[in-house]
Amino acid sequence: MNTSASNAFINGDLIDLLPINLNHVDLYDKWGNDQEVRHLRHYEFPRSMDEIKERYLNSIKATDKYSFEVVLKEDDVPIGTCNLHEINWVSRTAEIGFFIGEKKYWGKGLGTEIASLITKYAFQELNLRKLKAVIYSPNLGSQKVFTKLDFHLEATLKGEEYIDGKYIDILFYVKYRNENEK
Repeated sequence: MNTSASNAFINGDLIDLLPINLNHVDLYDKWGNDQEVRHLRHYEFPRSMDEIKERYLNSIKATDKYSFEVVLKEDDVPIGTCNLHEINWVSRTAEIGFFIGEKKYWGKGLGTEIASLITKYAFQELNLRKLKAVIYSPNLGSQKVFTKLDFHLEATLKGEEYIDGKYIDILFYVKYRNENEK
């Protein structure tokens, strides 16, 4: 796919974070409409290729959102995306999110590296003071990732979302750059 580490915005050990590549919108479409992937991200409605392309195009233009393509170094292939969104430049806060669309890479520790890289970028380069991760309760993998990275569960909204015929909780995990900044 010719993504190459030389184009990496953020270099990791196993993965790199690159700018969103609209030439890969077919992958983003595949991932976004995959039943297992979309339930963990709560995409309740199908999205067309044009809608997904527009969404990523808007994220490229936004001043309150930074999106990245996640590329596996060993295979030089995109496996997902990650972002900081709802950035509040006055309060110095943002929401962090990621997903691995290629399911064969689930459970291999890559989510931890993705979240770690984007957290470091948010705190050290963007000078944010607080990050929030919003996780749907069935997504145990994301809960483990953010717990490993010392995010703490700050709030639970009981029965807030409806997925697969049942109401599920939304979990808010939070991390401060410095604990004394609470």
